[in-house]
Amino acid sequence: MEIFEEASIVRFRSIHDKYLLAEDDEETVSQERGGTIRNARWTVEFVQFNSTHIRLKSCYGKYLTASNMPFLLGMTGKKVLQTLPQRLDSSVEWEPIQEGSRVRLKTRYGQYLRANGGIPPWRNHVTHDTPYRTSHQDWILWQVDILRFRHQDKLPAPPPPVQVQADEFDDSDTGSPPTISLRGSRMSKNEEDDSGNGSPKASEGRTIKYEVVDDNGDVDQNIGERKFIFKGNGVDDLKKALKEENVVKEEFSLCSRNPLNGNLYPLRLQLPPNNTAMHVVLVPLSSKGKQIQNWVSKNGVFSSDSYVQTGVIRLYVETKLWGDARKVFDEITFVDVVKWNVVMSGLIRCGLGTQALGLFKEMLVYGLEPDEFCLTTALTACAQSGNLWEGRWIHEYVKKRKNHLGLDVFTGTALVDMYAKCGCLDLAMEVFQGMTKRNVFSWAAMIGGFAVHGHAKEAIHYFEKMQTYGVRPDGVVLLSFLTACRHAGLAEEGLFLLNNMEHQYKIMPKHEHYSCVVDLLCRVGRFDEALKLIKRMPMKPLASVWGALLNGCRIHNNVELAELAVKELLEVEDWDKDEEDAALVQLSNIYFSSQKSEDGYRIRRMIGDRGLKKAPGCSMIEVDGRTTEFVSGDVSHPLHSQIHAILRLLFPEDPDTL
Repeated sequence: MEIFEEASIVRFRSIHDKYLLAEDDEETVSQERGGTIRNARWTVEFVQFNSTHIRLKSCYGKYLTASNMPFLLGMTGKKVLQTLPQRLDSSVEWEPIQEGSRVRLKTRYGQYLRANGGIPPWRNHVTHDTPYRTSHQDWILWQVDILRFRHQDKLPAPPPPVQVQADEFDDSDTGSPPTISLRGSRMSKNEEDDSGNGSPKASEGRTIKYEVVDDNGDVDQNIGERKFIFKGNGVDDLKKALKEENVVKEEFSLCSRNPLNGNLYPLRLQLPPNNTAMHVVLVPLSSKGKQIQNWVSKNGVFSSDSYVQTGVIRLYVETKLWGDARKVFDEITFVDVVKWNVVMSGLIRCGLGTQALGLFKEMLVYGLEPDEFCLTTALTACAQSGNLWEGRWIHEYVKKRKNHLGLDVFTGTALVDMYAKCGCLDLAMEVFQGMTKRNVFSWAAMIGGFAVHGHAKEAIHYFEKMQTYGVRPDGVVLLSFLTACRHAGLAEEGLFLLNNMEHQYKIMPKHEHYSCVVDLLCRVGRFDEALKLIKRMPMKPLASVWGALLNGCRIHNNVELAELAVKELLEVEDWDKDEEDAALVQLSNIYFSSQKSEDGYRIRRMIGDRGLKKAPGCSMIEVDGRTTEFVSGDVSHPLHSQIHAILRLLFPEDPDTL
């Protein structure tokens, strides 16, 4: 019940990652993936004189109702409907029973709101029932997302339970007896807050006690339990605050422990709204994924929590343990679209767009219908791998599935980004102009497409146009504008934007913005200004900034500044070995171009002595929907001999280069 005390409007997500929806016929209730539509919004009402039960009203003004009608003849499950009875009886009252970060919704008849899975006709339907199979126990668990807090509506607080004497119960009453309160009914909400049981005040914050799990899955005794005051409600904000505590240097997941059974459950969007102290466990996402998986399994989470299963898959993918990720993926009984999407997204983050597309095709073969997020991921994979043919096929798939409906903003933005990155700006503009709804990411994709391909005039035009539509640029859009200025050599415009970002758009320039302007100034030969800009940066320059300076030195053969840039680069902490290789090779090339061969050979010898090696170049070509990569010096291609034979016919005058 605690989670609903501060909630005005909520949505419910089932174990199948589908949302509880009030259908348009204003009678049926189902579960679908469209959690952003208004049909997924439920208004919370408190039952008068009862602090343990709530009513849930749909967007049509009707109540979630546990009916007496069987869903199918001969089955125990009863229909759940949306109704508006003349008298609000017990059929519209639900008792939330919290379990970790999720709840069970119990009827007055002792049954639970159940999200059915499996095969039709059960799939996507909602009933109230008591699950007897072990595999179905999670079907009555719902994740609650708070869409609006009660203080935003200025509604009264939930009524306190009525204090009654035991002899006031009517033995003839077949309903549930009134709740016996252990505190006076006159105790105000403020008094309750002062007693330590209410919601923490924003100005005071709440006490967060936390422990860290070591690589063996046990609580790290060297760190022990620590605590600090946290003023906020978001899980992401809490993670940022914990990172500032500097206890764990790597990425981690946050879990809370169920006091009843000791199981751990991952925290997701919001913290519980009305506890002034909270205990959390930090689970580092180290490379030892098996140990973390064993640990969550030992604590009873892995087999029962779809979100933890998804998190373990993400852990393996991000640490490039593809075999382990696939093994867990194949062992999960119910593999939904979300888990497919997690693996695909992980592959993309690791630069493996082609493999992500292969997984997308495999998902379609299994008969799963991708949602807008999965389509967005697949299109991102096409953009990353330059696979225009696959991208156009997905576009046709979307058009057939949407029929007469317009593109949603996620898929539309991904299409614009894919076409732009594949060089098809006309198609990108066509999709962009056909979108009925756009957000800042849509504009960023279009402006970025123009900027990357050197169409500075169009990029600046769309940048100005988006502001006339009332869309406020974010950091990505501003970076695209600076990129357009860089390609067009518009140094004054780029400098003006960088110097006025914070004042005009309330956005602090980041390293990527400074890198872009440094590169811009170097391209037009204004090296002194570029160096001054680096020196007056409010933060320590990262490798990207010095790399931009080095790149400009290469264009103009500025040896002195190139030496300074490489010196600074080698001292930067975020500089990895591959980037170091490239910087030294670039410096040697600058020496050779400036007729300083002795220095060039000295750098080459240093590269050889340190065992550094420049990564070979590669190119990709797409033929009949298949993308093939060619690496310099590689002879492993199965058609290597035939390809070279054809090249000899095409270039007979220069056979030594083949």
